[in-house]
Amino acid sequence: MTKVLVLDTSALFGGFDVQLAEEPLYTVYEVLQEVKDEERKLKAELSIETKKLTILEPLKQSIQEIEKLAIETGDIGILSTADIKILALALDLREKGFNPKIVTDDYSIQNLAAKLGIEYQKIITVGIKEIFIWIKYCPACHKVYPMQAQIENCEVCGTKLKKKVGEKRALEE
Repeated sequence: MTKVLVLDTSALFGGFDVQLAEEPLYTVYEVLQEVKDEERKLKAELSIETKKLTILEPLKQSIQEIEKLAIETGDIGILSTADIKILALALDLREKGFNPKIVTDDYSIQNLAAKLGIEYQKIITVGIKEIFIWIKYCPACHKVYPMQAQIENCEVCGTKLKKKVGEKRALEE
């Protein structure tokens, strides 16, 4: 299988040099929208013009699959549209017979990539050591809610809910 790299916004922020990469590079349009630094944005646009970096839109089915998984892990409230689409694009590329590796420092993207069995490459950060399943909880009465619960305050005592890791699973390497 041909190795390809899928670039997240943090790859462009973190100094990943698109021109030095040997593998084909892919990203989504929303990543470019997140890049505010003019120099980095110009470099990314030049890479697109020279066909070093390809922008693709992932399938709706893949986006829905990522959203469903993100609800299960509790990452849904943390991921941006670009993050979800990056993961969906990696799924699409794998379905097409490629071996995608996501270049990202985003822990939620790494968390879901690990759960999907998709490789990821860190730029600056240490990266995740375990897969996290997030929960909402009440710091006053300790009632626990799933992350997908559409509430901000505890149903028992009214205290504002917080987020924490409910379960950790070892990475399979």
